[in-house]
Amino acid sequence: MNEVKIHRPQIQNRNAMNNASNSIRPEESEKYIPEEIKSAAQGLEAQFNELMVKEMTKNLNAGVQGTAGNFYKGLLTSERAKALVNEDSQIQKLILNEIYPKHMRNSQNYQNYLDNKNKYAQHNIKMDEGPTQPSQEVAIKRKNQIGVKYE
Repeated sequence: MNEVKIHRPQIQNRNAMNNASNSIRPEESEKYIPEEIKSAAQGLEAQFNELMVKEMTKNLNAGVQGTAGNFYKGLLTSERAKALVNEDSQIQKLILNEIYPKHMRNSQNYQNYLDNKNKYAQHNIKMDEGPTQPSQEVAIKRKNQIGVKYE
């Protein structure tokens, strides 16, 4: 039999990519997802659930009025949405596939992520609150302004 050769590199790359993505089983690929990405997917799922619960209960409690009633209803809705979030939901898997695709989930990428995370974790940037009173330089500049009197 004659062997068919493909002369288009983009098709060869796509075949190689398909073979590489099939080599990692889905169960194994989930261990290479960083915890921050998983928690982001859970947060997005909670927001989706909150929107869904809010729409479902829109006309249910029409009698609750006022600031306190709205606040309580908002808390109840957000807690119900959080209760709907679980580890292996399909919504979360869809979100994970969008923000961290399966072809990126391998040991090398995960190790690079951990190395960079540790490298940047060493640089703790601390932001202090600025002065509450104007500094002496500002007070001097204000005194020297023409037409303005400061007492």
